[in-house]
Amino acid sequence: MCGVWVALEDIYPTAGPLAYVPGSQRLPYLQARDVGYQQIEGVVPSQEIFHAAWDQMLDAHGMKPESFSPKQGEALIWAANLIHGGSAVRDLSITRWSQVTHYFFEGCLHYTPMLSNWPVGPIAWRSPFDVASHAPHSEALRRPKQINHAAAAQLFSSFDPSCYLQANPDVAAAGANAYEHLIRHGLNEERPWQ
Repeated sequence: MCGVWVALEDIYPTAGPLAYVPGSQRLPYLQARDVGYQQIEGVVPSQEIFHAAWDQMLDAHGMKPESFSPKQGEALIWAANLIHGGSAVRDLSITRWSQVTHYFFEGCLHYTPMLSNWPVGPIAWRSPFDVASHAPHSEALRRPKQINHAAAAQLFSSFDPSCYLQANPDVAAAGANAYEHLIRHGLNEERPWQ
């Protein structure tokens, strides 16, 4: 997914402009379980569960937030993992009219990591709306209906991310998230991970 934030008027620094951290899109994607949060049925966590981990990663990489105060018609396009959000409004007499659109890519299965326990628990699948067909995105219809949670739990119970990165120095050098790399590439590539 990527997002596009378009200014519909000049956005002034006191109007609560968008704050973002350049380069943070290259940091590992975090799942709720990565920060020790266990899903509770009926409870929707806030993004605050990630704040301590984000702060540590930003400090480690020397990344600092910046403010986006564009002129009318200017846009910011960002990858889904870019750390961003609205900053505090300091002048309530002015507005910050803007439009934000999220774009989901074909060939992908979409879910919300903050609401999921991938790969060993429930997954909050998303069904993006396809504006061309006026229906849910076709990929949503192909998502897995059932995951063998017991097999996944057994697989990952012995997984040590530091051992995986040590055994795969190219993955470590790329700054990849060990869990994510194992799921997306490592198992298919038969990489060592124990």
